[in-house]
Amino acid sequence: MRDGAVILIVCVVLIGSVGWLILRANGVSPFAAATVTVQPNDDGPKVEPPLPPPVAKPVVKTRTEVAAVVPPLPPMQAEPAPRVARQVPPTWPYPSIPQIRPGFEKRNITQMYGDPSLSATTGSHGHTFDTFVYNRDRGDAMTIIRFQDGRVYAARATP
Repeated sequence: MRDGAVILIVCVVLIGSVGWLILRANGVSPFAAATVTVQPNDDGPKVEPPLPPPVAKPVVKTRTEVAAVVPPLPPMQAEPAPRVARQVPPTWPYPSIPQIRPGFEKRNITQMYGDPSLSATTGSHGHTFDTFVYNRDRGDAMTIIRFQDGRVYAARATP
């Protein structure tokens, strides 16, 4: 009996909530009109706002000029644009693990292979750790070189 009363109350609340949402009733005053109309106030004579003072139109004087006769210019000859040699960035060799030995200095690595695609520097216990990442084939192959205090201490490659 008790369970049946709880189920009945839940069903009544659920049906009432759905009906309330369907009717889109205002929660504060559900029987108020949805639109509000405002009647104009007819208390006293209407006063027209004053018109702005008239503005005088400017007087435009026309002037006649005599056009000077200018001889036509000689036809221009197009000169070829000077060729500017584009500087192509140097292509650096891709570092491989057998070429990198522990103890190489960081500046030697950058001289041999150029600047890395990604580099990170951290410090711990008075040491500086650098990580250089060189990639090729849009990141499918990478060589990761780790430095401690400016010298190579580890290198690994991914295919």
